[in-house]
Amino acid sequence: MNRRQLLARLAAGSAASFAAHAETSLRAYAEVWPPYCYQEGERSTGYAVELLREMAGLAELGLSIELLPWKRALRYAEQERDALIFPTARNPEREPRFHWIGPLAPRQLWLYGRPGSRPPQLELIQGRIATVRGDAAIDELLSSGVPPRLLDPSTDIGHAVQKFLAGRVDYFYDTELSAAWQLRQAGQPAAAHKLLMLSDGGAYYYALNAGAAPALAARLQQALERLRAEGRVKALLQRFGAA
Repeated sequence: MNRRQLLARLAAGSAASFAAHAETSLRAYAEVWPPYCYQEGERSTGYAVELLREMAGLAELGLSIELLPWKRALRYAEQERDALIFPTARNPEREPRFHWIGPLAPRQLWLYGRPGSRPPQLELIQGRIATVRGDAAIDELLSSGVPPRLLDPSTDIGHAVQKFLAGRVDYFYDTELSAAWQLRQAGQPAAAHKLLMLSDGGAYYYALNAGAAPALAARLQQALERLRAEGRVKALLQRFGAA
């Protein structure tokens, strides 16, 4: 085999490898949760959305992203091979159901109430709390002694905050970043304040269907680590007001 034939064979092999990678396409599902995930015109965007796009590009993966109510997004991600859901809290109950890629952001949840209200004891709480259907924080509230009758389910965090601002519930929970965004968008940045930390020390992840190839999860994790090392993760956090 001469040098020209060898180079041609190597080029063909590289092209075939790239094509094989490109044929793999991810279907990603998320809820509307600005500034992590939200719709801007006809395009989805947000910190977690743009980070995933960059990861997929580095990993040479096709990518479609759809924003849905959380419970439906979770169902699709569990039913479809090569599908993922984000941003997702990682806990023992969910652990075996997914391949975990991340972390992409810290998870620090606060209970918010009206200005001037005092931090409640969860096991003695009387007011209603707006929750998001299927959210991991619901189990955390119940295990802390909150009666189920006081939990008021919502389709997403935006709906939960709207209920609070309308006086239909007494509390809602959220990350500091998201709560500030929601209240600013409603034109009422001082309408709620942090009362009590519900969760600290965890993180949010991309959760890939357990039936997907482990090598696919590894490619995404490697892409994330490269972006982190190059400063792109920090830059996206700053762009969306998270740092």
